[in-house]
Amino acid sequence: WDAGISMRIGAEILLEQLNANPSLLPGYELKVVWQDGMCSTGVAKKLFLTNLFDKTYRAFAPGKTLNELDTDKSGVITTADTEPMEEVWNATIVNPDPVGMISGCSGGSMDIAYTAYMARYPLVSDASSRPALSDRNTYPNFYRTILPDSFFNAAWIAMAKALGQTSVTA
Repeated sequence: WDAGISMRIGAEILLEQLNANPSLLPGYELKVVWQDGMCSTGVAKKLFLTNLFDKTYRAFAPGKTLNELDTDKSGVITTADTEPMEEVWNATIVNPDPVGMISGCSGGSMDIAYTAYMARYPLVSDASSRPALSDRNTYPNFYRTILPDSFFNAAWIAMAKALGQTSVTA
């Protein structure tokens, strides 16, 4: 796992594009505090609750370039590389208060969704693909920029048939 850096790069490009377009959200500038939930429900929940109640944020290698992130020069950026670069920010740095939450992994999204809903935080994900997250009754404030895994079922079945498979097991 690359410590979420690949998704961060894509999101930073999108953020730049959104902020550069004067017809979108005129008078506002979107900002992100990057945090690494490590695809762990426990870590993601602890980060969110700490953000919400203590107004502290574990910023994920803020302002670091890709070259700076690969500290051991292995060609792979891992949590071991980036964790020492973490900074703890408070409400003085993160101001005004955040108005939303971005969660990468499905488990983390599912784990914090209800708390985020009760705190009136929209929850957005670029990677949470579990089909259950499409249930608007259970996850009314969850939004994603990726299709749920179930969207690909027809393609997987067609591929299995094309390869002459008559049964598929998990």
